[in-house]
Formats: sequence, structure tokens, C-alpha cells
Amino acid sequence: MKTSTPTPTAPRPVAALLAALLALGGSLFALEPVGAEEPSPAETPAKRLAQLRAEAAGGKPEAQIALADELAYGAEATLEQVAEAATWYGRAARQGNAEAQFFFGRALWDGQGVEENRAEAVAWWRKAADQGYASAQFWLASSYEMGDGGLSRDPAEAVKWYRRAAEQGHGQSQASLGEMYSYGSGVEQDDALAVRWFENAASQNIASGQFSLARMYAAGRGVAKDENVAARRYELAADQGYAPAMAALAQAYEQGQGVAKNPVCAYLWYALAEASGDPNANQAGEALAQKLTETERAEGERLFAAAYLEDGAFQRPACPSEPEMK
Repeated sequence: MKTSTPTPTAPRPVAALLAALLALGGSLFALEPVGAEEPSPAETPAKRLAQLRAEAAGGKPEAQIALADELAYGAEATLEQVAEAATWYGRAARQGNAEAQFFFGRALWDGQGVEENRAEAVAWWRKAADQGYASAQFWLASSYEMGDGGLSRDPAEAVKWYRRAAEQGHGQSQASLGEMYSYGSGVEQDDALAVRWFENAASQNIASGQFSLARMYAAGRGVAKDENVAARRYELAADQGYAPAMAALAQAYEQGQGVAKNPVCAYLWYALAEASGDPNANQAGEALAQKLTETERAEGERLFAAAYLEDGAFQRPACPSEPEMK
């Protein structure tokens, strides 16, 4: 159901700004299937599924994966279709297909279409990782880093798998490997190497890589301290909806670090960070709200509501007379 954006009638604290988002009737970020082809006018979804099922029945893993993808990520996927997709991923996985092993592991990890079993998910990721499948290597590494999926926490093993995926160009693994170097977890601490991997991830527009690289510039770790570059990197990550970067950008606007001080922009980004799940944004935003005028709070709230489209998708908000990065 489409609704119009409510016009603020009175200033409200940052915590209450979430109501503006809920009034839009959508989620924070709209996700679209990547690479999905539009069916031709003569090809209905039912006909396409029937054709894919016939091809998958021939036993080829590639056909089974194609069917599973359509079932799981189609525009109107049902719970029954998601369950069927898991079955086809499983069939292809048991034939040794690394891609299917990865996606079957994801289904098991999340309990999507199949009973949740994280230990079994990790076992399938290991099979795919041993075949060099980068996404499986990333998830296996993450499981070792967190000690999840029946694994004991093992930072050194996490570094090994992050590195294998990172060296293949897997952006999220590059960002995670940078974090391991940054903190000296599972590997000798090395700021220069951390920056190198963060830069690799940031070059692929990985939000966590942009954020971590910004922090290195802000602190002068592994690079010369530069708050202007840090603010720009925070902004790039925040534009992707990355909550920690939203909170960091809010702080930059509040304190004038790398950008001209702008309390309304700070208020806006704290609210966006809170709505996106940052656990500390509410307290910081509430503290700032006490310093704003009624007009400033109302403007921040208006900008917050305008940052979401009618379907709930996030769009880049424009601060009033937003200054250029210094």
C-alpha cells in the first residue's frame, strides 16, 4: 500500500523518527535479484519453471542450479518454491558442484527451505572452499573467526581462508582480512597491510572496506592522518546504507571533522544510523537533539522521511545547503 510521507507537525526525539519510516510502508533497503532476466511476453513464469524443471530432471548440476535460482530468487517466490530450491541445490551439491554446495550451505545456515543446520552448512562450504569457491571460503573463514557452525574460534584458520578468497578478488574477504591485520587477530598486526586490503575492498565499493579505510585515515594508522579523506569514505559507505558509517558521518558533521559543522546533517545521519541498526546512534542523536532548535529538529525529521522512497528503498538524503567535503 502506498502512503504519502507525513509532514512533521512537532519536533520529536531521534528514537521516534523510526515511526516516519514505518509510515512509508516499506523495509529499509529494497533488494532486487541480481542478473535476473525478464521473461518474454509469451513466456509466463509457469512455463519458464516447467522448462527449467524438465532440464533439471536431466541431472545436470548447471540446470538444477538454474532452476533453484529461479525458484529461490524469482520475483514472487513462495515458501514452497524456496523449499524446492533447497532440494535442487542439494542435488547439484551432491554431484560435487561448488556453486551448489555454497548455496545449499546458505540454505542450511539460514534455514531457508530446509531445517537449519549450521554445522552441516559449514561442511558444505568446506567442500566448495576446497574447490576454490571464493564465497564459500569467505563464509568458512567467518565461521572460524566467530566460532560458529560447530567450529571452535580459530583466528589463524580464518585468516587462511579470508586470504584465499581475497587473493581471488573477493571484496568482502579483502575487507575482513584487513580487519584481521588491523587488530592483529590470527596474524601479526600490520597497519600498512590492513590499509592495503581495505583499499582493495574499497575499490570494489565494499561498504565495510570503505568504512574501515576511513577509520584508518581518521586515526592516521598505516596512512597519513586525513579527516577529509575519512569523511569522504564514510560518506561513500553511508550512501550504501552501512549503519556504522552513517553514525561516523553524523559525528563528523556534529564535530566538523573533514566536513563543515552542520548539526542538522548530524541529526539526520544519526537518525538514519539508528533506523539501520546502529546500537549507539540513538544515544548520540538524543544528546544532539537537546542542542537543536525546534526548526532544526523539524528539518532533520523532514530529511529523514525524504530519505526513503515509497517502497521503502533508501536514497541519498540531501542536507540543507550541504557543504562540499573539505
